[in-house]
Formats: sequence, C-alpha cells, structure tokens
Amino acid sequence: MKGDKRNIWIDAAYRRFALHGEAGLTVEAIARDLGKNKSSFYHYFGDLQVLTFEILTQHLQNSKEVGRKIKNAIALDPDVIHIIIDHKIDFLFHKQLKLGDPLLYKGHHEKAYAFVRDPLIIKLSEGLGIKDKQLFSSALVGLVSDNFLLRIQQTTLSIQWLRDYLKELQALTRLLNSLSFFRFLNGYRLKSITFSLYFRKEVKTKTCSYEIEVVKISGSL
Repeated sequence: MKGDKRNIWIDAAYRRFALHGEAGLTVEAIARDLGKNKSSFYHYFGDLQVLTFEILTQHLQNSKEVGRKIKNAIALDPDVIHIIIDHKIDFLFHKQLKLGDPLLYKGHHEKAYAFVRDPLIIKLSEGLGIKDKQLFSSALVGLVSDNFLLRIQQTTLSIQWLRDYLKELQALTRLLNSLSFFRFLNGYRLKSITFSLYFRKEVKTKTCSYEIEVVKISGSL
C-alpha cells in the first residue's frame, strides 16, 4: 500500500517533468497536481533529488519498453506511429532531457536513447525504402532525432502529425537519392540536415525546404 502511494508521486512527477521540464518540477507543483500536502511528499522521499532519481530511473525502464515494442513492430506506419502516441509522455520526457542541463541529463539522455535507436533505424530504413543503406539510415536517425524532439508538443503530437512528419522524411530521402547523395557520401560524413515543411493554404500544397552540410573525412581523396 505504501509503495502504491509512493508511486503516485513518482507518476505525477514524471508527467510534470515531461510537460514542464526541470523548472516545473517542484514539490509544491506536484503536491498541487495531486491535491495533497507537502508533508506527504517528505514522508516518502525526503527531498526532491530522491524523487528526480526515481523518475529518471522510470524513464530508462520506459525507454527500454519502447525500444522492445518498436523492435517487435511490423511496420513504421501504423505500428511505430501508434507506439509513439501510446508513449507520448515518454517522448516528451526525453525532449526535456535534451533541453535540460547537459551536465545533469546528457548521460541519462544517451542511455535512454540507446534503447530506442537501433530498432528505430531498422524500422525507419524499411519504411523509407532504404533498407540496403544502413549507414545512411543510421545517420538520418541521428540527425533528425533532435529535430523531432524539438518539434513535438503535447497539444500537436498526433497520428496525423506523425504521418505528416514521415512524409517530410520520405521527401528528404527522395531528394538525397535524386542527388546521388549516397554515392556522394563516399569520403564525406553527413554533418547536418535542416528541413522544414510549409503549407500554402491558398493552393493547398506542402513544400519542403532542405539545407544539407557535409564534411570531408580526413585522409580521403
């Protein structure tokens, strides 16, 4: 029973961090969300640092579960898309880790991401038709992951938003293929991809723009 009451605080803190970041993670705010007084918090945790450790540990466990689900998914759409929606709070939590103090959260962010990265590369390469280009799909996931985290919002992250985002990635992949980009990468490494999607209401069309930066690898011809 005590464990259940303690977990209520952990779940509330986890959600608050996901939605409001480190600045919103205060004892007062969590107690207000739960409709409880602060003395209950100190009975179970002692201080906020203990609770923070608990939610970071919870995030690792949740990320491991997300990675397992993605690995077992059949297709990028709809399976992986539905997994992301089901774990929206976990992805928003991961976003806050990325935005937070690197000295505090970078190591944890990398550990959590490691559970998801490889399964996501496989499903993305299959969904984008670049299964035979593992090097590129790996680079693509690494580069767009930050872009994805920065753009997701609680109010807009939906199945349709994810499908629109997938269309952006498909358009980007076609562009790179048309530029013989995979061959061009020989002797270079991909440094950055910046892409944006614009919707023109007057003509009901979407336009993607891209900026691609590569760096010559030392010693290559």
